[in-house]
Amino acid sequence: MSARGELRIAVSNDKLPALSNKWIPVNGSIHFRRKRLFNLSLVGVEAKYVRLTFRVEREQVRAGLANCSALSEVATQLIAL
Repeated sequence: MSARGELRIAVSNDKLPALSNKWIPVNGSIHFRRKRLFNLSLVGVEAKYVRLTFRVEREQVRAGLANCSALSEVATQLIAL
């Protein structure tokens, strides 16, 4: 089985709870399919904290058709720079 979904990035200069609405989103999201590694560039972004939000779905292949079921709604991880 493989996974697909999207990765969203937000930044802050203050230490915030993961679910705070004060995070500043970085433009765009990264859609992925069957990836294990991501190359991200934050050149030009100044912040002390980065929030990565993953929305992931599991792909199941049956008779040549792909069906998706939710694996997890949102997984959030804070990384201090």
